[in-house]
Formats: sequence, structure tokens, C-alpha cells
Amino acid sequence: MEEGNTNKMIDDFISYYHRFWGEMRTLDKDFKAGFPFELKGLIDIGYYENQPMYVIAEQMKLSRSQITSIIEVLVKKGMVMRVTDEKDRRINRVVLTAEGRKMREKYLEVFKKHWNQKLSSLTTEEFEELYKSIETIKKVTIKIMGSKDE
Repeated sequence: MEEGNTNKMIDDFISYYHRFWGEMRTLDKDFKAGFPFELKGLIDIGYYENQPMYVIAEQMKLSRSQITSIIEVLVKKGMVMRVTDEKDRRINRVVLTAEGRKMREKYLEVFKKHWNQKLSSLTTEEFEELYKSIETIKKVTIKIMGSKDE
């Protein structure tokens, strides 16, 4: 790819990714009174549930101390539990509690509703193009991270 095209791609990605995510996150107003940053971690923690804390930190691109702080808040709120690994007692795995699952589902429900409202102006073709683009970003992300997610 030519350098000019690469530079434009980088500029567009940085600019439009932040705009898109910023627009999609505006649903946070629905949670202002009780959905702090740590609880948003439930989405990723639920996805990587029963993984060691260091794996969750790596996947969320957080330091171990950051994930420890987030997990501590979630433990105190009764949203997650630390479970000692049966094979290696030095490893703590993170598991959602029933309350954590309920809160995660509530957040996902509101996000889905918000997503559908925001994207309702798209034609079927535009929506399918967006879906294909997200799938492409997912594949590229998995490839560059060397992740096993699929």
C-alpha cells in the first residue's frame, strides 16, 4: 500500500473510530447514577469469564494493577468473585456472580437498544456493509494480537 494511502487510512481510523465510539457510548446517560467505569468492565470480564486476571488484563489492554483495582471494586459490589485455580493456587480466575450477570445483561440490553436507535437510519445495504466491516476489524485485531478469540 502506498504511504499516502496508509497515512489517510491511519488518519481516518483514528478520527472516525473515536467519533463512532463516542456516539455509540452516549447511552451512558442511562447509567449515570450507578454505572461507574468499573462496572463497564463487566462486559469484557463476562466475555473472558473464568480466565486468570492477567489474561483479562492483557485482553482489556490494562495493567495488572488496573485490573486488580477494577476487580476489587466489582468484588465489593458483589458483581464478581475471585476463584483460586484448582491446578495452580497462585492464579485467581474471575467469575461473574448472579448480580454481575444481571447487571451485564442490563447494560447489553440498553446498549443494543441504543445501537438499534442510532443505526436505524441505515439502509439494509449500509447495515450489512457495517457488519462486514466490523467482522473485518475483528479478524484483523485477532491476527495482530495473536489471539485465540474466534
